[in-house]
Amino acid sequence: MPYALITGSAKRIGRNIAIFLAKNGWDIIIHYNSSYNEAFKLQESIILLGRKCILYQNDFSKNQVHNLFKQGLSIGLIINNASIFEMDSLHDLNQENFITTMKINFIAPSLIIKTILDTNIFDNQINIINILDSIIYKLPKNFTSYYFSKRMLADFTRLSAKIYAPKARVNGIALGQIMKNYNQSEENFQKTFCNNPLGHSGTIEEICNTIHFIVENKSVTGQIISLDGGAHLDNVNYP
Repeated sequence: MPYALITGSAKRIGRNIAIFLAKNGWDIIIHYNSSYNEAFKLQESIILLGRKCILYQNDFSKNQVHNLFKQGLSIGLIINNASIFEMDSLHDLNQENFITTMKINFIAPSLIIKTILDTNIFDNQINIINILDSIIYKLPKNFTSYYFSKRMLADFTRLSAKIYAPKARVNGIALGQIMKNYNQSEENFQKTFCNNPLGHSGTIEEICNTIHFIVENKSVTGQIISLDGGAHLDNVNYP
């Protein structure tokens, strides 16, 4: 089985995706920045599931994307999950924060895709899934850097799906509020989680099921699937 690379997979959503894929027969590459202890524990758990597991450390805000094929790895699935989410607006936008957010949320996943596809010496088709946010369908007052980075990654998802076919299939999953943020109150989380037409947002289980759907349905490419309870239906400004 080829490897699945999941960026930002030492904790939270990425960790759950890594375990799900390992249980479904994938060997795993865990990318992490500073969370070595969490990454090491996850590696142990995946090995106990009978799968191979490699740790890949990289600070995407500082370093260039490393060429993973130097290790001769066959990568069949890339989940671009690593992300930075910080409050800013057009009024307090500054160059340092804007560039850091762009590097982590847009430039790194774009270069990962290009690097792996340009150097892949294996014949298998690669599946690429970019984890997006339903914020791409709105014009938010806050989280300006985050909005632009995810919007650009959404455009890149569609463009690369066309350019890299049939060598790769490229899709996205746009998330609503899935997990409570570190500095978020439980009250605010529940309000945000339910603030959509269905009255509830997506779950980690639904993210994993959607990944499975994309991988198994081989005619699907260039699609962005929203798991946000229909929040994207309000203030839509994206085709």
